[in-house]
Amino acid sequence: MNEKSIKNVLDLAQELRSNNIRFFFHDYDRWMTSTDIDISLNSDDITNFHKIMTKNEFKLLSKFPPWKLFYVKYQNGDIIFFDTHLDAYEGVSKDILFPNSSNYFLDENKQLFYYIYRISIGQPCKKYEKYLKQLSKSFDEKMLLNYLTQYFKNANEIIQYLKEGNFHNISPKHKFRHNLIRGRYYLRNKLFKIVGIIKKIISPAPHVVLMGTDGSGKTTAVTELQKIFGNSKFKLYYEYGGRYTFKCLKFMNLFSKRMASNKLNSSKNDLEATGDVINYKSKLIEIISPFVYYLEYLLRTLFLYPERIKYSAVLTDRWFYDLNTSPNASNNIVKFLNKLLPKPSLVVYLYNDIDVLITRKPDHPKSDLERQLASFNEIENIFDLKIKSGNKGEVINEIMDRIIKLL
Repeated sequence: MNEKSIKNVLDLAQELRSNNIRFFFHDYDRWMTSTDIDISLNSDDITNFHKIMTKNEFKLLSKFPPWKLFYVKYQNGDIIFFDTHLDAYEGVSKDILFPNSSNYFLDENKQLFYYIYRISIGQPCKKYEKYLKQLSKSFDEKMLLNYLTQYFKNANEIIQYLKEGNFHNISPKHKFRHNLIRGRYYLRNKLFKIVGIIKKIISPAPHVVLMGTDGSGKTTAVTELQKIFGNSKFKLYYEYGGRYTFKCLKFMNLFSKRMASNKLNSSKNDLEATGDVINYKSKLIEIISPFVYYLEYLLRTLFLYPERIKYSAVLTDRWFYDLNTSPNASNNIVKFLNKLLPKPSLVVYLYNDIDVLITRKPDHPKSDLERQLASFNEIENIFDLKIKSGNKGEVINEIMDRIIKLL
């Protein structure tokens, strides 16, 4: 998380506390190195908490499972995600895992207890080793022991390992009574995980498509979006969606290559090469190719479905609509098939003035770029978002704002 985002989160925390919202950060500063923020919230404060979060442009992502609230916002190049736990955390008394004062951070003893408890429910010790080392230098042994003995049989052993710095030897053992409580939470979490998978199957992640002429900035946008998602809790699946290679109807690759080779070796006047585009000037190809590509992209849509279940969002650079710019496909047929193909969740069209495109693609024929612009203008009703690709930051902000609304 960058410095601007950290400051904004701390300002938000101060605003929440000044409005008497009872909450605390699970980690003193570990969240500052990521964009995933875990907090606990007193359920009596949900209404006021929600008002402040939405005022600060956070989107309520989900109220599922019912003991959590999820909020998300894109700002300053970061996807900020609040994982909000309501009341008692995984069976731990609020007397321990809530601050004693108006502070929104736990004191050293409660923070140490939290990390040890996380280790006890399966989190790797290595994840918290840095913070255990910092906190173990100044904890109150008597107070921490009091917390630990309420839940663990080997509390004294844990204290000893903390004092020695042997953090990897820490293996908390729950008391029998708390094992029963943990069993209940374990079954609850498993059940809702299954329900969550079913929910994702019914309502999969958004499929975002970037369209635009050569030189419009699609590749730059893809790179930036991958970077943003790569630094967040949300995982992005990317796939190039261009039409020049068949991914599903693979047998067509050999056929199309052979046909192109024959034409390039031909001396007939019915061949016209413009940039990377071969114009076959064949009515038969113009009629057949849209249907072949329609089947190809219909299959791609189906094959992307598992990725939409597995990932938070799916991104493709180009899609079937790009066929409208091809001189080897009937525009009327393509426009008709556009309506039959399942529409992606978000179709973004990046464009710019012809002079800018020529500057970005100096080796590309001006006539072909003009043809692409004209072709995309004919299908502008398909685009959910049109952005002039000038300032990179503004372009990414617009795209991310729309993606966040779809999560």
